[in-house]
Amino acid sequence: MQWTEPAGKLPCGSRVGAAPARPLIGITLSTRMKSFWIILAVIVVAGFLFIPTRVHVRQDLGWIDSIGGSQKRQTVWGSGAESAPVVSESLLAARYRKLGLQWEPDWENVKGTYVDLFGRHVGSAHGSAPEIYSFALSPDLQQSYLAASSDDEVRELFRVMSSGTEAEKKSAVEAACNKALGEYAATRPGG
Repeated sequence: MQWTEPAGKLPCGSRVGAAPARPLIGITLSTRMKSFWIILAVIVVAGFLFIPTRVHVRQDLGWIDSIGGSQKRQTVWGSGAESAPVVSESLLAARYRKLGLQWEPDWENVKGTYVDLFGRHVGSAHGSAPEIYSFALSPDLQQSYLAASSDDEVRELFRVMSSGTEAEKKSAVEAACNKALGEYAATRPGG
């Protein structure tokens, strides 16, 4: 008795006119390659997420004008591209301009923050803060000082900040802060 295949079928389950079956080794190799790439991708992603990296993609920079207290900021990308500098004029600098005083801003670096691909802080660098730093960061303090000061007092502050020694600048800013705090205490409700 001889065994025969039904009509339209070939041995080993193949059908007439069907594409030849892929060899078993080809399927295994493809599955192995897929597994390799999936594992590699997981390792790379885990490496970026969990292993601290010192490679920065962005640097945020900041400066303060040591004469007028205005602030400037800029972003520098790892590729070398730079955003346009953004300058925020201080109330003190605006008053200088209103009085007709002219100066070239003396920008001193006070911020340099390095950020990685995931927004994590990976480093910082900056110069020493100018004497006007604490005064420049407080618009309320500047406003109180300007409200309590005559034009001549503002001109004298300008003179010291633009050409005085470090000790004179420090003393002038301290006096301006004390005057501003006195004005604030005298004008605040309940004060």
